[in-house]
Amino acid sequence: MRSLAWVLVGVLSAGAAAQGAIPAWATPEAEKIAESCRAAIRAEIAAGAAPDWAGEYYEGDGEGENVTLVLAPKAGFVVENHGCLGLYGRNYGSVQVVDDRLKLGFTFGSERKDWDLAPELVPVRWGDRHYLLPADDIIGFCNEINGGREPRDVVHGFYLLRRGDESVKVTGKPALPGDAMEALLPAPVEAIALAVGETTTEEGRSNTVFEYTHVTISAGSLHGLRVGMRFYIVEPKFGAFWATVEKVDERTSEVVVLAMPQSGDPRPAAGWRFSTRLPGHPLPMEAVVPAR
Repeated sequence: MRSLAWVLVGVLSAGAAAQGAIPAWATPEAEKIAESCRAAIRAEIAAGAAPDWAGEYYEGDGEGENVTLVLAPKAGFVVENHGCLGLYGRNYGSVQVVDDRLKLGFTFGSERKDWDLAPELVPVRWGDRHYLLPADDIIGFCNEINGGREPRDVVHGFYLLRRGDESVKVTGKPALPGDAMEALLPAPVEAIALAVGETTTEEGRSNTVFEYTHVTISAGSLHGLRVGMRFYIVEPKFGAFWATVEKVDERTSEVVVLAMPQSGDPRPAAGWRFSTRLPGHPLPMEAVVPAR
C-alpha cells in the first residue's frame, strides 16, 4: 500500500517536528555526511565500472512525497524524502549484493515511515529501463502494470525508476523474479460484488479514519487472480482507494475495500463493479484484442 503510506508520511513527520524533536538524520552533521556520500557514489558511477543498477532513482507524487535514492556498490547509498513541509527523512549506509538482491545497511535504523525505502531491493530491467523494487512488494509493482500506471511516461510514480528512464519506451513485460510474472494479467479482470461482509475502522493522525470492508467478488483463480492483487472501483464512481485481494477461490475472491468515510466514501454494496484496470488508463495498443 505504498500510495497510502504517502498519504500518512507528511502528517507523521510534521507531528515529530511540532513536538520539537530533531531526529539524528536531520542534523547539520548528517547533511554533510550525506553530501559527502553522494559525491563518492557519483564519482564511482562516473568511473564507469559500476553495475547497471547503480545510479539515481526517484519515486513520488511531486507534492507530499519525493524519494530520491542514489547508490553504488562500494560507496553505498543515500536516500532522502522531501515533501511540501520540507525534509521528511534521510538515511545512508552500505549496499551488499546477495542473491541478486541489494541489502541496505541503514545508519539510522530501517523503519520506512520517514524515508520509505525497503531494506532489500530487487533490480528489475524492463527493456532499457531500470527499476528498484521492494523485495517484499513485487506484486505491488505488478498491480501498477495491471492498473495502467506502469510503464509510466512521467517522472512521478509509486516505484523507484532510474532518473531519465521515464522517457525510455518499452514493450512486452519486465524481467520479474520468481513466479511474479504470473501476477501480470494478459487483460483486465472485471468483477461484481456478490456479498458484503464486516467493516473495521482504523484511526490515523489528525482525526483521519480508514474503513476496511470485506467483499466477495465474482472472479477467482480461473480468471488469473492471486492474493495481493488490486482492484479499483468502476461503479459507483467515488473516491475510495482500492480493493486488495485477500483470499482466492476458483470463481470468487474476497477483497478488502479501503475507503475514507470523512471524504464521503460510501460503504460497498452488492452490485458494485470492480476492475484491475484503473479507470481512465487505456490499454496499450499491443494489449488490445480486435473485435471479431
